[in-house]
Amino acid sequence: MSFQVIMTPEFERSVERQVKPIMEEALTEVTEIIGEQADEPKSGREYRGRRRASAPGETPARQTSALVDSITKPQVSKEGRFLVGQIKITAPHAILLQRGTTRIKPRPIAQPAVDEFLGRRA
Repeated sequence: MSFQVIMTPEFERSVERQVKPIMEEALTEVTEIIGEQADEPKSGREYRGRRRASAPGETPARQTSALVDSITKPQVSKEGRFLVGQIKITAPHAILLQRGTTRIKPRPIAQPAVDEFLGRRA
């Protein structure tokens, strides 16, 4: 037995309407995981007994809420024939933490959250 699915415009719109909220929910959860990971204990340098920074390779430690608060609401849009979901982290220091600089090694933000999200789904 075999069958064929023809992607008519109506069928494609129906799939898009159903998948878009699922993608938005997944991205919202990734955003929440970023916040959770920022609050986890870190093993970096301690500053005057007040806070402990993240070590290279760890997710960034929360010093203020600026990084987590700068994450935009999930956006899902159609690009060509694909649905693309994204969140943006708009804090100016986010890219410096993510990639590192000549003076600090990277503290990844997004990928650890995505990995944890996927691990929860496995």
